[in-house]
Amino acid sequence: SKSRGNVVDPIHVMEGVGLQTLLDKIKNGNLPASEHKAAMIAQRKDFPKGIPECGADGLRYGLLTYMKQGGSINLDINVVLGCRNFCNKLWQAFKLSSMFFEGASFKVPRFNSTACISAASATEEAKDLSLIDKWILSKLHNATLECKKGFESFEFAAITTACKQFWYDEFCDYYLEMIKPVLYGDDVGAKAAAAKTLYICVDGGLRLLHPLMPFVTEELFQRLPGRTHSEDCCDSIMVARYPSPEATERWSNKALEEKMGDVLSVIVSCTRKLRSIVGLNMEKTELYIKAPADRKSDSSMKIEDFAGVIGTLTYSDKVEFISDESKAPAKSLNEVKSGYTMYLPAGAFKSKMERLVLEYEKKANDAATRCGDIKARMESDTYIAKTPQNIKDKDAESLRKLSGECEQHRASLKMFLDMMTGAERKALHEKKVQAWSQKLQKATKELEDYNAKIPAKEDRSYKKVMHKLTPKIKKAEMLKRQAGATLDKLRKMEVN
Repeated sequence: SKSRGNVVDPIHVMEGVGLQTLLDKIKNGNLPASEHKAAMIAQRKDFPKGIPECGADGLRYGLLTYMKQGGSINLDINVVLGCRNFCNKLWQAFKLSSMFFEGASFKVPRFNSTACISAASATEEAKDLSLIDKWILSKLHNATLECKKGFESFEFAAITTACKQFWYDEFCDYYLEMIKPVLYGDDVGAKAAAAKTLYICVDGGLRLLHPLMPFVTEELFQRLPGRTHSEDCCDSIMVARYPSPEATERWSNKALEEKMGDVLSVIVSCTRKLRSIVGLNMEKTELYIKAPADRKSDSSMKIEDFAGVIGTLTYSDKVEFISDESKAPAKSLNEVKSGYTMYLPAGAFKSKMERLVLEYEKKANDAATRCGDIKARMESDTYIAKTPQNIKDKDAESLRKLSGECEQHRASLKMFLDMMTGAERKALHEKKVQAWSQKLQKATKELEDYNAKIPAKEDRSYKKVMHKLTPKIKKAEMLKRQAGATLDKLRKMEVN
């Protein structure tokens, strides 16, 4: 109840507030003294560091995302904080984009997302656009269509989803990254087309978002150069024409969206996964791709046309499409998804191979140890007789996940070992033997030192010294046993 003072004040969310102020409000409000303790405990739990400043736009957008849940909602401040970060993302995207709206070479587009134009004008407009320009304009059309449907059906949460998906996932995460080589390149025609598309997307995106975030969109709209160029020119975005699906229909391109879906959700995501496995950050590498036969047969739009985009998004200095596996590098890391196979040559991470083997060996051993611990606990008579079923189900699920992780780590380990030559595997084996020998010597030396510090039993300090040394002795004995067992295992192992 707002009158009782046990709800979140919107002003606090917009301007931010410390925890102590929230607690003082409970004490000075209309809430009975008998309920102060419970309310203060709840405030400390929900807002241990107070409420960060989220702004009016962040709060407005956050509340609208909850509209699909009905009138009564349990507000999570982290959702509103995420919406504030979305505002920051808009500023960053606008700042980057506006760099290319300057200079005599830039010309503001004649048409935007609000103007219906003739077929001839649409053909002229699309003449110089690249595939990625056409793709983002098609995505802008989808966002415009979803916004119209949301307003007509009063599903405001759907509008927030459509706008955020366009700005965050499609425009910022992909399009801006894809066109950087073009905008910083030397092709004047391509730069002009990319800048024009960029302007249309920023202008249209701000208009779409304005009813949901009125303040930040107004501020950015006022900074948009050439905004008085069109017939619907106005002094404020509040009275500017809203984008219409009828006007943006000329940009719709489902075939291109499907092809870009393969590029982004399959090729790029899998390649990034491969790079993360081997710890490649900004290093340039080669990439080989085997496409499914049915995708290669599409003559209207070939996957090879997106080689530049793939190279940009995956930090690949060479992207080569191959017809069969025999043309792939003999030693490579690969991933298969939706018929596509991506190959990352082992030469790109050869210097990291030893580290990868040791890392995944440790991961596999740790997962196996945890699996063994859970199995031993689940097989005990006390566990079987007394443990509640919900705990048993939880442990069974944990065991299943850990077993899967262990198998995955061992498969990765085998793959890395197969990429190494016999001489490299033997050298690595010798390093492991040497490392465990040093661990055994260290544990033995520590154990000898601890034992040397133990006084005679008749000594008055015996119990006090043993109280301090016993845990250390047990740990050293455990490490010695572990190192000895591992060393024996390594020495018996045959390495080819």
